[in-house]
Amino acid sequence: MLDAVLGMLAGVGLFMFGMKTLSDALREVAGERLRRWLARATGTPLMGVATGAGVTALLQSSTATTVMTVGFVGGGLLTFQQSVGVVFGANLGSSSMGWLVTGAGQADGLMRWTAASLFGGAMLALLGRGRTVLWGRVLAGASLLLMGLEWMQDAAASGAVDWLLPAEMPDDSLLGRALLVVLGMALVPLLQSSGAGVAITLTLLGNGSIEFQQATAVVVGLNIGTTFTALLASIGGSVAMRRTALAHLFFNLGTAAMVGFMLTPAADAALWLTGGAEQTALALFHTGFSVLGIVLFLPLLEPFCRFIAWVAPDKQSSGISMPDAALLEDAGASLDAVQDACGQLSRDWCEALASALGGDWERQPVAALSVNAPMMLAQIERYLIQVPVSTDVPGQVERYGVLMHWTDHLRRLGQRAENVPPTAVLRGDAGICRTATLVGGLLGRLAEGPVDKALLLRLDRAEALLRRRLDRHRRRTLDVARRHAASVEVQFARTDAMRWLYRTLHHGRSLAWHRHQAVAVREPGLE
Repeated sequence: MLDAVLGMLAGVGLFMFGMKTLSDALREVAGERLRRWLARATGTPLMGVATGAGVTALLQSSTATTVMTVGFVGGGLLTFQQSVGVVFGANLGSSSMGWLVTGAGQADGLMRWTAASLFGGAMLALLGRGRTVLWGRVLAGASLLLMGLEWMQDAAASGAVDWLLPAEMPDDSLLGRALLVVLGMALVPLLQSSGAGVAITLTLLGNGSIEFQQATAVVVGLNIGTTFTALLASIGGSVAMRRTALAHLFFNLGTAAMVGFMLTPAADAALWLTGGAEQTALALFHTGFSVLGIVLFLPLLEPFCRFIAWVAPDKQSSGISMPDAALLEDAGASLDAVQDACGQLSRDWCEALASALGGDWERQPVAALSVNAPMMLAQIERYLIQVPVSTDVPGQVERYGVLMHWTDHLRRLGQRAENVPPTAVLRGDAGICRTATLVGGLLGRLAEGPVDKALLLRLDRAEALLRRRLDRHRRRTLDVARRHAASVEVQFARTDAMRWLYRTLHHGRSLAWHRHQAVAVREPGLE
């Protein structure tokens, strides 16, 4: 009996390790392609649902899909409402594990082929190069997952569950179902995987250790428990992350509540549709109530999003969303978060400096931003250093370099903002006043919206013009000083002001260029 119990535990461990290996390897193999697909294929809520389901079914990790989605919201590629549609789809995609386990359990001679594929995957992972190593890990992970499932089934047939299960499971009453739902919820934090919980439940059901009605209640609990990881990750995170995690929680709770009232007829319908095949019926039940939740919640998407926004309001006064440490497990999502924070900080600096160089010549926005911006930028830079960039992912290293240069010019622009020339100097000379108005107008344009090639060309021409004006102003200053025609101090103050305007425009132009490059690297063809 002890051997059977150890075999059951070993099977669970192999299954979980194989699923983790498979998910991580698939994310590295197709991560950027999946991210681009996810970013582009969410034009409507229904497309968001389909995309979220497809990505989760492939990665076998609703958490990975949620992390990518939060990164897109932070990076401005998705709105919160679009992200909620993806979360609905991720919940549906997580039910694919039941079909995988059911199909594997019905395949004859699977163990023989699994052992061969494990050997092949291990050889590719150990001896291969480049992306061959990743594909070897995919094959090895899938093989370990199926071997773990086989071990669990063999151990259950040997009587291991008599030791692992309580003597009497809760009966099929309202209280009993509630206890089984709680049991399913508790399994997810314990196993760190709702897929492993589904596999164990299907194994016990196939062995006759639990009844079908009991298994359906456990699966409902597993569906709720899968939200805990995202909830824990959202603690202390951005508003986008908290809202996404809460949307997942309330969606699953609402679906579970509706299914709870009609659990018996829903279970009977699944059994009838599958001809009494209980394991297949349980997989169908899991998929069915996920579809039911989508059908009921999708038409109410807008009020549901407003409710989530009310539960998790945005109280951040700075308007800049700092990157979340929880996103560091996904390099692409982390870079999205950094890019969004740099974009917001760039817009704030450009808007503040534009107000100081034209219009009302108001300096208060620059002074206010100078208090918090250096600390925010330091936080962004510390975060960027921790991002796990992979040389195997095309474009990721290039994008990392662009963001590093972007933060450098943000710091330099902030240093320039601490030394804005006196208004009397900027307005005391007609040429300097026109130049200040030109620079202020261009910075204001940068603060308004996206950067295109036409704007970059305009900035290049303006920088060249200011360079000529600065050289001309220097020669005039030296000539005036030589002839003692005016105060040397005044002339040099005006030269310093012209130099300051030139350097400020230079850093503004650099911010625009790196902002444009970051978008081009992240989304090729959309720049």
